[in-house]
Amino acid sequence: MKFAVLKTTVLAGSMALILSACAGQAGSPPAAAEADFPKPGATVEWVVPSAAGGGNDVVARIVAPAMQEHLGATIKVLNKEGGGQILGLNYLANAKPDGLTLGATNLPSILGRYLDPSKKAGFDRSSFTPIGSFGSNALVISVNTNSSHKDIKSLFDAVKAAPGQSK
Repeated sequence: MKFAVLKTTVLAGSMALILSACAGQAGSPPAAAEADFPKPGATVEWVVPSAAGGGNDVVARIVAPAMQEHLGATIKVLNKEGGGQILGLNYLANAKPDGLTLGATNLPSILGRYLDPSKKAGFDRSSFTPIGSFGSNALVISVNTNSSHKDIKSLFDAVKAAPGQSK
């Protein structure tokens, strides 16, 4: 059986794009400020907008020790679950824009959070500044092995012929 695979860059491991709650700050910091950031012994809060044990959390807890060693700062992973990531992303969007609060989530799911008015998200894409990506995720469209559809064209043709109906 053939599978259509769309390779996308995503926000952490198999899911993440690290986001910073420092959107809206004009310009770049001077080189001296970058060299001193973060201060040795500082605590960087890594907001995971989902439950402990989920994909975002597992990646954060794997990556945090390496970040901690490299930065000389404490990396505190903080789970803020609820509302399909809305609670954690609101927390991140409203964090002090000092660079000490980071978050990780996945694309493209974050888009649905603020584009869907029923979610009542207190943020939009301008609320975050993407600062990095460290993973990719293969997205696969598949059907049951007993399906009459053996390729993507057959499946899409059936959907176009009878929208909204399951076969």
